[in-house]
Amino acid sequence: MSTSTDQSPDSQTMSTSTPAHQSSLDSPPISTSNNIGKDILLWKKKKVNASILAIATATWVLLDIYQYNFLNIASWITMAIVVVLFLGGNIMRLVGRQAPTVPDWEMSEQSALVAGNTLRELLEEGLRWMLNVGAQSEWFEFAKVVGALWLFAWISSKLDFLTLSYIGVVGSLTVPVIYVKYEDKIKGCRTRIRVQAKRWCDIVEEKLKRMKNKNSKLGVDNKEKKT
Repeated sequence: MSTSTDQSPDSQTMSTSTPAHQSSLDSPPISTSNNIGKDILLWKKKKVNASILAIATATWVLLDIYQYNFLNIASWITMAIVVVLFLGGNIMRLVGRQAPTVPDWEMSEQSALVAGNTLRELLEEGLRWMLNVGAQSEWFEFAKVVGALWLFAWISSKLDFLTLSYIGVVGSLTVPVIYVKYEDKIKGCRTRIRVQAKRWCDIVEEKLKRMKNKNSKLGVDNKEKKT
């Protein structure tokens, strides 16, 4: 008896489609951390935004205005959490329910690699930006960056670190929403400011060139008089 080795078209298509389907299952899931960050910045998760703003405001008021010690506040908060968990666990045992357990928090190797690569990319971008601004950018870009850094240094010298951090948190929760809502107006205003600043820079540069040419002419005339 002879056995046929030919395969039907359906079996061939199934055999060819199986690796692709398996590879799609084996592929790692897409990370949603960027989407969560965008949702928080754009106030799409209002409860999370309100919680962050409330915690930041309470921390700033207690530490900066009322001058409480951080370790003192941390001790009181920890003590309150322990008391609430103790009472809740005893009540649940009296009722006959199971007390809450601590969840297992594990960090996979892939998450650690993603975090390390993200930090490395941020450092590389920062170094590349400083190199572009310092060695390869135009005079206007250099002046703009130096002016912004000087303004930030002046503001930080007038405020303490806690107040500056609180302003940063509030700004990160309000500036993106305002920018998205009034993007066209902000871009138009930024373009007008950029054109005006560039015009002033060109005027200053032209005056410096005239002064340089005038000084060079005076030097030539002095040399001719001496000769």
